[in-house]
Amino acid sequence: MPETSHVEMHLDHQRWLQEADLWRDGVRVWESELAAADQNLSRLGETLRSQIDTLRTYAGSIRLYRDRLATEEAKLAACECAHDSGEPSLSQHYTAHQAEHDRRAAEHEAIKQRHHNLMAHWNALVKTAATMR
Repeated sequence: MPETSHVEMHLDHQRWLQEADLWRDGVRVWESELAAADQNLSRLGETLRSQIDTLRTYAGSIRLYRDRLATEEAKLAACECAHDSGEPSLSQHYTAHQAEHDRRAAEHEAIKQRHHNLMAHWNALVKTAATMR
């Protein structure tokens, strides 16, 4: 192996010092980013708890909606048994119920998409954090 000259040794050490300076600067940026992430952590927890509360409320509204639908279905069946199916108010109610159901279906799809998006990002973050231990 050829012997390294003093000039080459000095150049290598200067290059290594510059590289170490870049590493130090990078670590400072990362520390700043992690400090900001740490500050956001409490907001993230609040957002998750809010989402849990929102879904609980939404589940309650689904239960109430389902109960109301069952009641309306029973009324419709009672009208059919009484051979009163020509009543115009039934058609009007049906049209209103159909519009409400369509609105609720669209709302449910939007909630589902937001939830799936949140969970996909959350699971990726948790998986990444697990690999860093």
